[in-house]
Amino acid sequence: MKIAFSKVGRSPGDFRYQREGVALAGTLQRTEAHRVELDGEIEGELELECDRCGERYREALELPLVLHLSDRPLPIGEDLDTVEFLDGTIDIERLLESEITAYRSEYHYCPKCRAEDREIDLEY
Repeated sequence: MKIAFSKVGRSPGDFRYQREGVALAGTLQRTEAHRVELDGEIEGELELECDRCGERYREALELPLVLHLSDRPLPIGEDLDTVEFLDGTIDIERLLESEITAYRSEYHYCPKCRAEDREIDLEY
């Protein structure tokens, strides 16, 4: 799903994009001439792999997401929560894919391993 940067107005506009059981929904609102704020939430269910036992399991997601979007290059180090879309098009699919990839890169424990409540992993 792509939205033209120029079509986003000063009033919040709703959007929703779903892929593989995970959805990104929220609003887009222009805050400055070349900046848009995305205020949304990622929700759905995602398959993960336990970092302790290696079992695959499904986890429900409800993650708030606030990002600043720009259609101009930013000076290095200015704002780490800003995503640049230099072609003038906001790519919601790319944003969702990026957030899912970032979430998967964190440590995750399946319900069984979480219940064990061990602080360190044992080596056998």
